[in-house]
Amino acid sequence: MHTTEICEPINSFWDTQEPSLTYSEWKSIEEWLDANELEQYVAPSVHNPVPAKKFVCWLRTDFMESFLKEAYPRYDMIKERMPPRVRFLAYFCLNRTVSLKKAYRSLEPQDFYRMGFEEVPNYELLRVFVYEKITRERLKDVFSLIIAELGQVLKSYKVKLGVRVGEDATDVRALKHDKEADYSGYYKEYGYKLDIVHDLDQETLPLDYSVLKINDDEGKCLLESHKRLQRVGFRPREWKIDGKYPTYENIAHTELQYTHLVYKIQEHWVYNEKGSVDEIKRRYQHYHDRSDFQVTNELEEMLAYLLKMDDTEWVGAYFRNQAMECYSDDPDQYLSACNERSGKTEGMMGIAKTETALDKRLPCRGWNAFQFTANVSMLAFAFAALIRAQNGDQYRLGNLTYIT
Repeated sequence: MHTTEICEPINSFWDTQEPSLTYSEWKSIEEWLDANELEQYVAPSVHNPVPAKKFVCWLRTDFMESFLKEAYPRYDMIKERMPPRVRFLAYFCLNRTVSLKKAYRSLEPQDFYRMGFEEVPNYELLRVFVYEKITRERLKDVFSLIIAELGQVLKSYKVKLGVRVGEDATDVRALKHDKEADYSGYYKEYGYKLDIVHDLDQETLPLDYSVLKINDDEGKCLLESHKRLQRVGFRPREWKIDGKYPTYENIAHTELQYTHLVYKIQEHWVYNEKGSVDEIKRRYQHYHDRSDFQVTNELEEMLAYLLKMDDTEWVGAYFRNQAMECYSDDPDQYLSACNERSGKTEGMMGIAKTETALDKRLPCRGWNAFQFTANVSMLAFAFAALIRAQNGDQYRLGNLTYIT
């Protein structure tokens, strides 16, 4: 059939339909056509900032399928409706607000069409999706899903994520008269604390995080973060921390899993004799009458066995003594390696407090409000990074500055 034979009946159809369309119907059609024009991905930059409502339209959402199947028993019947809802969630997080209704009201019809909605959804549909299907409690799971997917996408570019990481915690001031917030003499305020593990090569890209009361020991977050990163496929080679994290327990568990901890040597530290090779061997022989004891000359096998027996001080002291020797041999080089964490991690914290929902005061009082704000803020980084990676970007993935 010739082209003219195809076009004639189409034109004839529209000739009969045009007079019956109202002005509002024509406007809706034009908005839909405008929103659904194929647009080439544009990387947000200083020369070309990109609105968040447009940026999220380039998000591919296949990674959420297994998660959404748990939330929707009849998922296979409605799966085509899910991608625009996930894109709206991404927009909500990148919009730097914790008010879902405010995010919803900030969008025009063409913005919803561009996200993939066939018609403008009502607010209740999206409220149910975020708060009842995904739920506030599982937003952290969504973050982990995104980071795992990000790692796979970057692997296809032969770019490795999570090889070198830094970790630190920052305070978040609570509202006045928040009975669930504690006072910190260190921070001189009532509030909470957010512990972030981020990629040192991508800089402003969190890979894991923990929410804490303001006086909680952030040093206890390290091992849990290490486990979570392993579960999503990352095995950091280097982990840079400050003086609150290098406990014997943290050092022992991470070093034996081939993650080297980098930290400043504290003034009060002294050489621990329990970490000497002779003492390690003597302690190992202490268990010679156990059924699982094996004769070995391999120091690494001895250390692994001592850790299994909860002799964390012996194992941790061995690695910490080595770090102290490295510092003694070349203080400048050692401190140079430590200082990278200081600069990049402080920069990461600064971006989190200026470019996410954390830049405003908490929406209401209480621990749950803080958790929700932290989840939404960390998801902003994760969504931004995944959208960039899915569209060919490989570096500075978590940068939020030019997503407006």
